[in-house]
Amino acid sequence: MADIDLSEFSYDKAFIAQGGWYEEFKGIFDGNGHTISHLTIKGQSWLGLFGRLEAGAEVRNLGVVDVNIIGTDDFVGAIAGYNNGNLIRCYSSGTVSGEWIGELC
Repeated sequence: MADIDLSEFSYDKAFIAQGGWYEEFKGIFDGNGHTISHLTIKGQSWLGLFGRLEAGAEVRNLGVVDVNIIGTDDFVGAIAGYNNGNLIRCYSSGTVSGEWIGELC
């Protein structure tokens, strides 16, 4: 496992579990103390590393740093646009904008 640098990429949807009411992440993602940096997303809604975390989902031991996420609609965040799961020992930094910003941006 290693840190991930996404500075050479840009996305228009969530990186994992693109969201909506039909696609959500329900598992466990353990970053093992690593970081994902320079995540850039410009899109509509359900934006973040995870578009949607559902009940029972866990993201742990992860840093999401220097993000630039711009949404034109609802459910926008750095780690999760929509979070109904658990974030454990996670942190984020950067810029997030949208109509409705998710918790723990």
